[in-house]
Amino acid sequence: MLWHRIQSDETTQTEAGIVGFKTYGWIKRRRIALVRSRFPEETQPKLCQELSWEYQAIVTNLDWPAEDKQHFYNQRCSWENHIKETQIQT
Repeated sequence: MLWHRIQSDETTQTEAGIVGFKTYGWIKRRRIALVRSRFPEETQPKLCQELSWEYQAIVTNLDWPAEDKQHFYNQRCSWENHIKETQIQT
C-alpha cells in the first residue's frame, strides 16, 4: 500500500491509503481507508518507528479518497455522540 500525505498542521504528520479486503461471509470486497497520524517526537525516541503512529481504519463501500472518508466518518461519529448525550439527559 502506498501512503500519501494529506492536509496536516505543522506539528502533526498525517498520511492515508486505501486497500481492498474481503473476509469470510462478505459477498463483495470492501475498501479500507487507513489513516495514520504522527505527533511531535517525545523526549525519548521509539525503538520501532511504526509505534510512533496512531492508526485509524474505516471500512466502507464508498468510492471516495481516503481523506474524504476520514472527514465524513469522523464528523458522523461526532454527531452520534451528540445524539447519545441528549438521550442520556432526557
